[in-house]
Amino acid sequence: MRAAACCVALLMASAVVIADDHSVIFDEDIDFSTFRTFTMREVRMNSDRPELNFPAVAETIGESIRTALTKVGLKEVDSRADLFVECQVTGVDFAIGQFGRPNAIPPGRGGRRGGRPAPVADFTEVTMVLDLIRSDTGALVLRGVYHDEEKNSQKLVEALPKDAATLLSKYPKGEQ
Repeated sequence: MRAAACCVALLMASAVVIADDHSVIFDEDIDFSTFRTFTMREVRMNSDRPELNFPAVAETIGESIRTALTKVGLKEVDSRADLFVECQVTGVDFAIGQFGRPNAIPPGRGGRRGGRPAPVADFTEVTMVLDLIRSDTGALVLRGVYHDEEKNSQKLVEALPKDAATLLSKYPKGEQ
């Protein structure tokens, strides 16, 4: 019985760690060909992992977004842009509990004196939310969400720019 429980826990843990997915939704009533320019807002990173909060990671993601939007024909400008681009990346560490269930490790997880030691992260989950917002109305016209989980958070850091480009590859071409 105990061996069966261990096998189930192992299978659940491996299924969680290999998953990544994304979705892009946009307003189908908008002619995206009318958008010509964009302004990037600062990419926001929120994680207890220092490698995810490193400023160069945010800069690399921003460059990937700029490149992807330029490829679809948009031009970056400092003012009077048609679209604002916002991106937020959140990372959460998880530990696999004794029954194979992933449990989020709360922020500031350092162990207390005389208390239980801090749990070791079995994997990190990252969620990237990428929004394109009309500058004239403030309406959200496109939202992309990317979830990725890895045992090695450095792999997440390396994947994030590609993940942003994947989301923007779904940018509607609009009527020409």
